[in-house]
Amino acid sequence: MFKLALIGKNISHSKSQKMYEEILGSTVNYDLIDCAEQDLLPQLSELFPKYQGVSITSPYKRNYLDSVLFEDENLIQLNAINALKLKDGKFYGSNTDYFAMIQLIEGFMVNKNINYFVILGDGAMSQILQIILRQKKAPFILLSRKLGNLKNLDTEVAKLVGENNTLVINSCDRSYRCDVSLNSNYSFWDLNYGIAQHLEHFSSLKVDYIDGLSLLKLQARFALSFWNLKRI
Repeated sequence: MFKLALIGKNISHSKSQKMYEEILGSTVNYDLIDCAEQDLLPQLSELFPKYQGVSITSPYKRNYLDSVLFEDENLIQLNAINALKLKDGKFYGSNTDYFAMIQLIEGFMVNKNINYFVILGDGAMSQILQIILRQKKAPFILLSRKLGNLKNLDTEVAKLVGENNTLVINSCDRSYRCDVSLNSNYSFWDLNYGIAQHLEHFSSLKVDYIDGLSLLKLQARFALSFWNLKRI
């Protein structure tokens, strides 16, 4: 039986175990390592070789950066990791969100003719999105309360002219609620999953709503590949 773990804060809602079991077609021994503060984070030597793979979620995606190597040098610029493994006596980090986001964004641009992007939030996921969109030379705007470039995200989004096929990407934490009125030229991609208020709100506006499960499922497949774990 595969043994995996997830490190994060307030992660009791996680659907990762079910996701991995569906992909692998077998039961997974899955531990939630819920740390209220970073001082409680386990050392890598404690995690391996106990687990075959370890995932990291918010807010700890930058905590193990100085302790890992990268198989893909493109990941260094992200300054965030979400997967760990032990290989040949050395610890490696990856960011499967990066690879999943590239594939999804390319799909949005081709299949939905998206030609403009609005990113809500400026955390680790936002940083990855910005890097990808710059790589794609795709125009975007970043809206963030923390950066102080606006007082009200909803009001600022409402000012945007909807002549382009615009994708609004919510990278804020699960506590944020966006209730802005968008028109049919917009799509809303929530990097979180299972936010019922968002689904209800944007569905009522007939705005294309993309739940974060699409990202979760795809990054899970990249994680299994990183850990070299295959379907039984």
